[in-house]
Amino acid sequence: MTTALDSTNSPELVARLEEAALNGLPALQTEFYDGWIVRMAEGYSRRANCVVPLYESTIPLQEKLVHCEAAYARVSQPCLFKIFPACQPRNLDETLAQLQYARDADTLVQTMRLEASPASSSAISLYECATDEWLETWSRLSGRNQHSDILRSLLNAISTPSAYVIARTAGQSVGCARAVVSGSILGLFDLMVDPKHRGQGFGRGLLEARLNWGFEQGAHLAYLQVMANNEPALALQRKYGFSESYRYWYRVQPSSDLEDGNC
Repeated sequence: MTTALDSTNSPELVARLEEAALNGLPALQTEFYDGWIVRMAEGYSRRANCVVPLYESTIPLQEKLVHCEAAYARVSQPCLFKIFPACQPRNLDETLAQLQYARDADTLVQTMRLEASPASSSAISLYECATDEWLETWSRLSGRNQHSDILRSLLNAISTPSAYVIARTAGQSVGCARAVVSGSILGLFDLMVDPKHRGQGFGRGLLEARLNWGFEQGAHLAYLQVMANNEPALALQRKYGFSESYRYWYRVQPSSDLEDGNC
């Protein structure tokens, strides 16, 4: 019998993956509004600062748009909507385009069936929480020092099993990544390797360590989100059997619609 997880782009799978993504990076503030999930995290990451229109609505669309725009205006942020195949209502993307919401950050959701993988490299260490070393490595490699405290708060809010992976050489951390299990689905996030140490197998080691961990946690499907123009990452993912399930993008409110011109 075919299940939702057997179809790479079924509405059921898309909805489950979107729910898993919510668990993979909680927001600092969340409002559930007539089937929509309004998320805010002081501007850190589009995913944590957008409306996720996941479930069916009953309130007229225009009324809901006014509500969401006002909510983000109160925190001096533009209103963002995440658009994906299962979003509700179906005409949302078209409506936002007509309202001059710009399309941004086209992203692929890649999935693969989980199986046991080769043993991870001894250069890779895995932890169940975000250690100070992991956060320092992420901050250094991402160049986002100003967001490290916000990220720590978001990661501390994750309620499902998590893994934080570090790659080291000569006693120094040169790469990091993390993973979150939501039910039977493994989400892979934040893979980064120091440019000086790329091409030395650290990216593969960080990926394999998380796939092994997820399999041990009982996950059957792995997913990750990658920008559509990131060909090096896509090439590595294809080698491990990842393929595109669907795409999403964001619609960004025109800056002229914000009070005092705040973006």
